[in-house]
Amino acid sequence: MSDTDFELHLVREFDAPVELLFQMWADPDHMKHWGCPEGFQITEIRMDFREGGAWSTNMTGPDGTTYRMRGKYLKIDSPRLISNTSQWIDERGNASAPTTITMTFESLANNRSRLIVHEASFPTSTFKASNEEGWKSSLESLAAYLAPQQDIPA
Repeated sequence: MSDTDFELHLVREFDAPVELLFQMWADPDHMKHWGCPEGFQITEIRMDFREGGAWSTNMTGPDGTTYRMRGKYLKIDSPRLISNTSQWIDERGNASAPTTITMTFESLANNRSRLIVHEASFPTSTFKASNEEGWKSSLESLAAYLAPQQDIPA
């Protein structure tokens, strides 16, 4: 297996200025509306959005199962970059091996922006595939959520 079997790389463009796109990741009041796959709901979110700060979230799936995640912010360079760790927490409170997520935000012409998501250190290719589906669905939700946000100052 190669390193790419354990790394995720996604690129998505949005019809929003980069400052607004960045704000969607920095503000839990926004994140709770789009930050999970379709059919899931964020029931709790905590964010200490600063380098060294922690974050955690609980999501409820369509079948009522609660999924918990947590991590720490490693680097924040507004509005260009967010890097953080991420771990799944099981029902007994045991944490999975952490992955490292780096999100790069690029400004494009006509008030558009590009998001590049890189997540590394998946323990298995199956775990990577599951996260990739979750990311794709969440980014679809983000695009839909951004549309009416265009007049909100970043």
